[in-house]
Amino acid sequence: MSDPTFDGELLRTFVAVVDCGGFAKAGLRRHLTQSTVSQQMRRLEEQVGRALFAPAGRKRVLTERGELLLGFARKILALNDTAAAALQAEGAAGVVRLGAT
Repeated sequence: MSDPTFDGELLRTFVAVVDCGGFAKAGLRRHLTQSTVSQQMRRLEEQVGRALFAPAGRKRVLTERGELLLGFARKILALNDTAAAALQAEGAAGVVRLGAT
């Protein structure tokens, strides 16, 4: 593996490809062109140092390494999203007044 740090955007696109069942549909979900999705998956495969997809007719299916990365990618993205939400959350501020008769 050339670079042990995974790019979150590449992981998001990777998960989208798997969830959508293809590069074109993942591109629609991620608001990217199909060629950009292909480029991102090539970059991710370069980071991993192994193929993540194998051809199966007109489709592409996950390799064993792709399946392994998918589990980690989901966990990494979930943790990232949880951390971002926690850091962006603001507590209630100000004065609350209640009146009753």
